[in-house]
Order: sequence, then C-alpha cells, then structure tokens
Amino acid sequence: MLRKLCMPKLGETMKEGTVGEWKKKEGDFIKVGDVILEITTDKATLEVESFEEWALLKILAQPGELLPVNTPIAIMGDKGDKLPDDLSAILGADAPAKPAIAAQGAAQGAAQTAQNAPPNQTARAADAQEPGRLIASPRAKKLASDEKIPLQILRGSGPNGRIVEQDVSDYLAKRKAIKATPTALEVAYQKAIDLLLVKPSGADGRITVEDVEKSLSAPAAPAAPAPTPKTAAVPMPVAGEIPLTNMRRTIAARMTQSKQTVPHFYLFTEADMTAAAVHRAQINATGDAKVSFNDMVVAAMGNALKLVPIVNRQWRDGKIIQLDTCNVSIAVASDDGLMVPVLRDVPSKGLRQIASESRALIEKARKKALLPDEYVGGSCTVSNVGVFGIGGVFAIINTPESFIIGVGAIKPKVVAIDGGIHIRSMMGLTLSGDHRAIDGASGAQFLKAVTDLLENPATLRA
Repeated sequence: MLRKLCMPKLGETMKEGTVGEWKKKEGDFIKVGDVILEITTDKATLEVESFEEWALLKILAQPGELLPVNTPIAIMGDKGDKLPDDLSAILGADAPAKPAIAAQGAAQGAAQTAQNAPPNQTARAADAQEPGRLIASPRAKKLASDEKIPLQILRGSGPNGRIVEQDVSDYLAKRKAIKATPTALEVAYQKAIDLLLVKPSGADGRITVEDVEKSLSAPAAPAAPAPTPKTAAVPMPVAGEIPLTNMRRTIAARMTQSKQTVPHFYLFTEADMTAAAVHRAQINATGDAKVSFNDMVVAAMGNALKLVPIVNRQWRDGKIIQLDTCNVSIAVASDDGLMVPVLRDVPSKGLRQIASESRALIEKARKKALLPDEYVGGSCTVSNVGVFGIGGVFAIINTPESFIIGVGAIKPKVVAIDGGIHIRSMMGLTLSGDHRAIDGASGAQFLKAVTDLLENPATLRA
C-alpha cells in the first residue's frame, strides 16, 4: 500500500526541520533499523530510523529544504508497488506546501528522542556537517574519541577537508610509535595538542603530563615553508551575511522573547570564596571526581531553593506555578550555541556527585548527545563567565524559569573585616529575576542564602 512519509515531530517544541542527507535512494528496500535520512531541528541533527520494512519509491524533499512538521518528504510502499502518474491522491489536498526556504548548513544540538514521531520513525543523535566548521565522518569521530585523538590537529583528506576514518587511522599509527603516560594522553586530548610535536622528558623517552603542559607555554617554532603545517591561522572572515542555523534562529527568538516580554530585575553581590577554596582543595585531595567552583555554586543554588522556596516559581500563561523540585540548569557554551542541561534534585547530592553528574551532562551537551529530559525542567540557571576572567554578567532569563545567576571570576580583593583590612578571594554573583513571578525582596533572600552557603562551605556536604 502506498503511503507518505512526513517530516517527523522529534520533540515537543519542534515546528520545522531541515532535510539533511538521504541515506537511502529511490528504489531501495528499507529494513527495520535502517537509517533513512538525517533531519536537523533547532536542537539537533538526527538520524531517522525505520520501525518497519518498506520500499522508498519517491523522494519529495531535497537536502537543505526547511519544512514544517508533517510535510510529506517521501512516498513509501510495499515491495512491488508502483507509483501512479498522479500523486495527489496519496499526498492529499491538505498536505502543507513546501516553503521556498533553503537552510545553509546544519545545526547540531542535544540529541532528541522521538516522543511524538510517527509510528514508523525514531531518531538518534547524528553528526552534522557545517560549512566553515571542523567536519568529520561518524566513523572518524568514533575512532578519534575511542583513541583520544583531538580532531582539531588532523587535516582531512575527504571532500571539502572532511576528516575521514583513514585520516584518524594514519595519525594513530604514527602516535603508536611514541610513548606517553595515560595522563599526558588525556590532557593532550582535552587541550587538542599534537603529541607528535611534544618533546619528551620522561624515562625511556616517554611524554609526561609536564611535557604536554610545557608545550602550551612554549614559544612557537619558526614556520618552515614546507611541509604545510597541520593547523593554520584562522583567516579573517569574509564580510557579508551569515546563514542562520536552526539553533541560532531559535536562540535569537527565545532571547528576544525573554528580554522583550519578561520584566527583568537585577541583584548583585559578592561571595567571599576564601574558605570555599580551602574546602574544595581538601575534597579534591581524595577521590576521583574533582569538584569545581561552579559545582559549589550549583550545590549552593540547589540547597538555597529549599531554604527560600518562594523563588522556586514560574510564570506560565498568566499564572504563577509553584515548583516542588530543586533542579539547576547549567549553561554550556559551544560553537553552535548555548545548551542548558539540567542537574536534578540537587539538594539530595553531595559535591562529588554533583561534580560527576555535571561533567557527564556538560560532555553530552558538547557532543550534542543530550536527551530531551536532560535539558527541560530546570528551576533556575547558572551562567559562569569566570573562566574568561570576566567579573560578572547580567544574564537573560532562560524562560520559563524565573531567574538566572551570572557568576564572575574569583579575584583577590582588599576588604574590611571587623575593622581590619584583609585580602580575600571574592566572586561576583548577579541574579536576573522575572518580576512577574518573584519580587526583589525574595530574590535578595535567595541570593543571600547562596552567598551564606558558599561562605560557609562545610554546609555543602562532600
């Protein structure tokens, strides 16, 4: 029986999707589990799989087309079915017309499950290719991840400089000829350092983590005319319009909506992190999970939600909704945009567990592998710009949450304590609140509770 394959709804908020690469061609017989095509949403690039056996008779949507959900993209049928000359009976008069909009490139985001997909479809995270960005085949990415090889140091031999599996294999063969400690290997992978260029100092010519760290601060060697280096300086971009990805379009819409319709108010304070630094060092002296200052802020925010539940509210459709969960969203920056995974039930967890779970969520966010329930349901968000040495940020609220806390860098400052002058490690905290759901006084109570917890870190269990 002939039937149409439509643009699937791969998430609660998905309204349109961009057709990516078709993995099957017209005439192919598709089995259960076969990948049919790639679809790019505002959150992710996904592979659409089949839940049944059928034949792909006609492809209606070409790669790059941006289409509303439920727009027919192909015609399928049983083995032996033939297409009629007139397809209107199959497509139906009510089928949405395809808009004449072509997406340039593909946005990647968190991996989504097909909660609302048609019965014959599901989705899983996929690799996307975007002009002007580092691109690599799925097999190349998997091998590089398994062998801890940073893709940034490789030169792709595929079309348009795409890194293919053979490129990774060739580099791996060269790297196996040198010796490196496991820690050096991990640090080189995390910081995108080519171990082939690192001078060893360890026993038997082994590269140590100190060698890797030293290579970061070593002056660059004079450039030779040949051979061509594996990495080159980033050229000045060409002036002109930058095509919008689905993710960037969504970020623009959401941030504009938040800033224009949510009455923001702002509160600023500083937390003395001197004792927190000592507490953190004591925790990190033992155990595998290393606690960061951001983990401590997340813990303080989650526990403060229990102490000041009046701020754990959201404005929805003209009503104030009280929440009974203390979940903290963590803003994670990437080249594609901002992802906000959610750490759930924070007060029930110690710092080590928070550190371990937040690391896993951040890694999944950067790999575009978050599931839908991992980036919804937050009570509030933390946005940390301290890593850039910035003193603070007046962040835009991540609706429907009612507030977000911007965290700045920890810097030594001269402060007066009990009439004396002291140098303390101070960190800026800025709360941006939704005045429809919470007031300045309650926001101040919450920010004071967060500060008190950070300045008395023993209250945050390890």
